[in-house]
Amino acid sequence: MKNQIRNDLDNGNRICNRCGQEKVLDNFSKDKKCLLGRSRTCKQCSYEQRDLRNKGKEEEVRAYKEKWYQKNKGKLSDNYHKTKQLKDWSTKTCTDCCETKSSDNFVHHRKLCIKCYNMQQAVWRQQNLDRAKLRDKNYRQNLDPQERYWAMKEWRTKNKDYLREWRKANPTKERSYKLKRRALEFSNGRNDLSPEQIEQLQNTITACVYCGSSEDLTIDHIKPISKGGENTFDNVTIACRSCNSRKGNKIHE
Repeated sequence: MKNQIRNDLDNGNRICNRCGQEKVLDNFSKDKKCLLGRSRTCKQCSYEQRDLRNKGKEEEVRAYKEKWYQKNKGKLSDNYHKTKQLKDWSTKTCTDCCETKSSDNFVHHRKLCIKCYNMQQAVWRQQNLDRAKLRDKNYRQNLDPQERYWAMKEWRTKNKDYLREWRKANPTKERSYKLKRRALEFSNGRNDLSPEQIEQLQNTITACVYCGSSEDLTIDHIKPISKGGENTFDNVTIACRSCNSRKGNKIHE
C-alpha cells in the first residue's frame, strides 16, 4: 500500500509500477483490492504481460474465451442494454484529439470526430494516391447515375464558395477545359451553330424535352461533343439544367 500511495500524484495521475511512466488514472484497469479502485500496472503493460504469458497457448486461450462467452452470454447482453440506456449519447469524446463534442460532429458509428477523420483520410490518400484513385474510379462506375447526379448536386450546393475560390486559384485549368471542348467542336466535323439558330430553337421549344420543365433552360447536344457529336442545329435541343447535368455525356435514346 505504501508503494501505491507513493505512486499516486497530487494532480490525480499515477505512475505505473512496471514501465515507470506517469499516466491518467483511466489508463489503469479496475481493481477493487487497490487504492482508488485501480490497478498499480497500466493497461498497456498488463496486456503485454498477458501476451507473453499466453504465447504458444493460443488454442487453449481461444477455447477458454469461447466457453466463458457461452456461459455469460445472457449476463453480457443484459449489461450491454442497461449501459446503453443509461449512457448519455448526446456527446462523445474523440479518441484522436480527446475533445468532447456533440454526437453530430462525429462520423457515423466511429469514435473519431469529423475533423480528425478527414485529416486521417487526407494523410492516407497522400500516401496511397494510386489506391485512392482506383477506389474512387470503382465507386463512380458502380454508382447509380441518378444517385451520382443528386450526390454531385448536393456537394456543389454545399461547396459553392469552395468552387468559386478554386476557379479563381486555377484559371489555367478552367481555361484548358473550355479550350479542349472548343477544339472538339471543330475537330468533330461541322461547327456552324449560329446565335440566330439558338434563338430560333429557344422560341420553338419553350420547355425541357426530357421533363417538361420551363425553368433554367439550356442548350443540350443530343450526341455529346465528347462522343463525336457535331455542333450543328440538327444536333441540339432544349433541356433544363438538371436534366442536362444528369444526362452528362450519354446519348439520350
